[in-house]
Amino acid sequence: IYDTKKPDAKISEYKIEEADYKTLTSAGVKTGKAFSLKGIATDDWSVTSATLTQTFKPKQNESGEQQTEKSLTLTLELGTDGSWEVGNLPRSYEQGKENEAALITGDYEYKLVVKDKAGNETQTILNVEVDTTAPQITVNDLKGQNNNEFINTKNFSITGTIVESNLSTATAKLVKKDGSYFATGQISPDNDGSFSWKVYEVADGEYTVEVYAIDSFGNNTTEKGSSFTVDTIAPVSTLTVAENTVYDNTGKAVTELTSGSTYYVKDKYTLSGTVTETNFKSAKLGEETLTASSGPWSKEITPNDETTKTQKITLEDKAGNKTVYTVYVTKDTSAPDLTVT
Repeated sequence: IYDTKKPDAKISEYKIEEADYKTLTSAGVKTGKAFSLKGIATDDWSVTSATLTQTFKPKQNESGEQQTEKSLTLTLELGTDGSWEVGNLPRSYEQGKENEAALITGDYEYKLVVKDKAGNETQTILNVEVDTTAPQITVNDLKGQNNNEFINTKNFSITGTIVESNLSTATAKLVKKDGSYFATGQISPDNDGSFSWKVYEVADGEYTVEVYAIDSFGNNTTEKGSSFTVDTIAPVSTLTVAENTVYDNTGKAVTELTSGSTYYVKDKYTLSGTVTETNFKSAKLGEETLTASSGPWSKEITPNDETTKTQKITLEDKAGNKTVYTVYVTKDTSAPDLTVT
């Protein structure tokens, strides 16, 4: 038989692990996981051999070491239609483990060689790049109060770094305490890997930041930041006194005081109130602590002269929100002058 026609040899499809097969393109394959290849090896008369040679191309590793080029050849089993399939790639170069996958970062060449009875030969080559290193993500703590556990603004930026030269996409999520998402967004790191994602009008509550990144090889990483609480509401307190101990400027006895007003007393009196605040930090009269927890407080005050005294109550929560109540109190023991005409 005179035969000059070369066999048909194709590497046509690939799949990553258990995913579906995809048609190969001129871009080759990039993967961080084991893969399989599919193709055909046919001839008008008969194929005498079909082999697939895997060659690991040397590359400097991170320590600067030069790796060694390695090759192994697999004999393909052809179906009646000339189809073939090989899994567990890239194959191990270790003796006795040639049928097992061994994922080593680097470049691989797969050469399909098909020969017929007349000695005609066809070769086709597929390049595969393997990278098993997932993106490295750092999520910075927000700059807030109480060891960064609290912030008192609704608009802020999530910052961090993503180290990955082959980054495909990166997503940030602001996760509520119940696991639902308050906000999500795509992030694009700068050349140095740093990123900043702005969120707006965030409701008060507890949150965690979650950043996901995947590279062009399919390697992915999810990193969570420290939990924090958004608290933009300042603490409040009632401001009360006992009956018939404090008087307004008309001489009327009062039991509730208003910040910014002036009052009069004859003798000692007691300021009291109840603080309402979930994330309580402190309540002070001047520099003196009134209470160490949210709830009732009181302070007995004895005026030492008849000058006007400023009583300043400062409430603060763990997020740094403050409320200041100021009242002016004058001791007055003098009876009013009475003129009879």
